[in-house]
Amino acid sequence: MPGDRFPTEKDMASALPFALGTVQKALNGLVAQGLLRRNRRSGTFVSDAGRPLDDMSQFVFERADGTVIDSVLTEITGIEVTHDTGAWSRALGECAAGYIRIMRTDHIDTGFRCYVEIHLRADRYPDLVTEKPDNLSGRNIRTLIETRYSDSVSKIEVTASAAAADLRVANSAKFQENAVVLHINVTGFDSSTRALFTQTAYAPPGRYRVKFRTDT
Repeated sequence: MPGDRFPTEKDMASALPFALGTVQKALNGLVAQGLLRRNRRSGTFVSDAGRPLDDMSQFVFERADGTVIDSVLTEITGIEVTHDTGAWSRALGECAAGYIRIMRTDHIDTGFRCYVEIHLRADRYPDLVTEKPDNLSGRNIRTLIETRYSDSVSKIEVTASAAAADLRVANSAKFQENAVVLHINVTGFDSSTRALFTQTAYAPPGRYRVKFRTDT
């Protein structure tokens, strides 16, 4: 369970038919994926971060040395309907029912987090408003709407910019006020070029790279 303390490496090696080095390598891999967290004083614990993202075919994260991060943990922190306007309303079109805003935290490697907001039309996906957040943790929004609603995404558009996050986003993401962060904006379109969703990731400065594919 999240927060549970893991046995020590020596205890696990004694209880399992594996050498200590093999156990250490396996645990290091789980820590790198964010599934476990370590505290030098108190030990190793099951991470309380979210669930691994179920589809990373459209992007990949790399460390500064070029090694690929195999897993991103996502945690849905809120779902609401908003009548606010912004880049999402311009892309999705006017909607009297409002827009569903899904708020998510992405845990990338050890200790690095991005804040993500996804917007969809409330008149097209109304049941998402009452969805339990835990049910959406780990779900890629593109694969979700394709498998649940049969809305095929034919085109992905990606833009990026560096700017200070607005106050609402800064408070939600726990960024410092006026801090400049990377905005990665993704819009998914169907075959008629109608926008189905927008997704914006707000990433603080870090030692990571992200590569996107728009042909999948």
